[in-house]
Amino acid sequence: MKTDSSRKTRRLRWYAVMSVVGMAVASLMVSSQTANPASGPSRTATASTPTDITCLIGNRHTHFSPPLTNTPRPTQLDITETLHCTSLSSSVRSGRADYSLSIPQTSCLLSLQDPFTQRTVLYRWNTGQTSTVTFETSTSARAADGSIVITSTGKVTSGLATGQPATRATTEANLGLLACATTGIEETNSTTHTLVIAPL
Repeated sequence: MKTDSSRKTRRLRWYAVMSVVGMAVASLMVSSQTANPASGPSRTATASTPTDITCLIGNRHTHFSPPLTNTPRPTQLDITETLHCTSLSSSVRSGRADYSLSIPQTSCLLSLQDPFTQRTVLYRWNTGQTSTVTFETSTSARAADGSIVITSTGKVTSGLATGQPATRATTEANLGLLACATTGIEETNSTTHTLVIAPL
């Protein structure tokens, strides 16, 4: 009887010890996750990392239909932006955007003023990701050589770098007077075209 009682006592002591060890291990795990949240489940709940995208080499190709002349008339603009980029926080190295605009009245004398309304542009990056940028303001200035520098500002409204400010600058060459007065100008290529998406 003493042997059975002794065995029962040892088992009870063993269970008590294991219970204390289990509680200690659980306490250590909770403390570890509190001190280092990145290693726990909360990682997926953190905000996305700000993304820098700097595209200082690019081109804006514009096709005019019908061709631009000195006579104002309704015109459709088919635009392609191509960009070569750098980024410290992502693998973005190039991008592209394709879109169309319908201008009620434009001509060689008016086209470089870039008639502006709030404009949304979808950029597709080499990584397969996209950024939708809504440009809210635009200004233009004529340089001494007759070219026009157009600067548009806004922010990324969806996709990569959502919520971050975006600035686009394009330099368009002065249009040829002879072509405007005769056959018209069917397409143009910008002399410079840049896009910068800055982290907040």
